[in-house]
Amino acid sequence: AFKDATNAGVDLGMTLEDSIDRMGHEMQKRQLMGALDGVNQQRLQKTITTSIKNQQKYSAALGVSTDELVNFTDQLLSNTPALTANLMRLNGDLRNQVIGGITDFGTAMRGLGGEEGGQIAAAMTEAAASGALGFSEQMTGYITALPSLAGPMNDYISAIQNGTLSQEDADQMAQDIATQLGNVSDAEKNRIFALARAGDAQAESMAKAIAQFEQSEKKLADMNSIFINEF
Repeated sequence: AFKDATNAGVDLGMTLEDSIDRMGHEMQKRQLMGALDGVNQQRLQKTITTSIKNQQKYSAALGVSTDELVNFTDQLLSNTPALTANLMRLNGDLRNQVIGGITDFGTAMRGLGGEEGGQIAAAMTEAAASGALGFSEQMTGYITALPSLAGPMNDYISAIQNGTLSQEDADQMAQDIATQLGNVSDAEKNRIFALARAGDAQAESMAKAIAQFEQSEKKLADMNSIFINEF
């Protein structure tokens, strides 16, 4: 079924062997998180195919290797305390959906924001896994540096907690954050840079992320155009 859905891997820009390896990797990840039992197979296949396409999209448009994106999202899911236990509250289909959403959010944030963008995604996911901002010291630091990030963060937390985080929503959330951080006002920049100079680690990370997102934000339109035309 996966072979048919992906035109033997051609639609993913990969050989059939490579695409099946990626499919197996994604299924193994879900098995470790208890997200295979009771999952509709067509929805599972669609979720995994979408994640692979998104990894290809960000890799092709922004020059980040797919291995980097895959490794980052694997760590995002496996190294986030309480995430697996939190997702066990959901039925199999919703658990698979949210795992796909977190994967695609991490892919976009890491692709658009580099290592610093990945750190923001990890801090947001840690807060979401625990249910509130206060459970992530790193995320608290980011919000202190840039208070306007609180809105997107709360939306992300709520979507994971409610089991409503879809892949489309997650990708859009990341793109919205990229746009927001790529267009930070001069006053906000000055405030962040002042905190960074005072030794605030999260402010320093945010300053680096802003510089990366400013570059990537200019590529978003072209990236989405490539995605529409090729996939």
